[in-house]
Amino acid sequence: LKYSFAREETSLMSSAANLLAQHTQVIKQLRSEFDMHTITLAALDYDDAEGLYRQQLKVSRVDPQLTKLVYDKSDGNPGFAEQFLISLQQSGVIVLDGDTALISCVDTEDLANISAVPTS
Repeated sequence: LKYSFAREETSLMSSAANLLAQHTQVIKQLRSEFDMHTITLAALDYDDAEGLYRQQLKVSRVDPQLTKLVYDKSDGNPGFAEQFLISLQQSGVIVLDGDTALISCVDTEDLANISAVPTS
């Protein structure tokens, strides 16, 4: 049984390696046929991130505590921050007061327990 499992694992690893090699070859071929470039995107700086949060939440002001929470949890990644904001708003952590986005839980311990990655 041990030998059979090792053979299956080796076969699976070989198949994965072959698949990766095929994909790598396709990517090389596409790059040679088309004018493709790699673009590396850096994280947003704090001020730009705050502007993104205002735009996403459709407000003119975002509470600094909320900005810090989202920025720290997303590491400035705009796509991740947008999804995190949606999650926070849907779960009631973000409340809108007029044209200001506020965080509903003001307890420092509550903020520390908010996870950017679902825990369930």
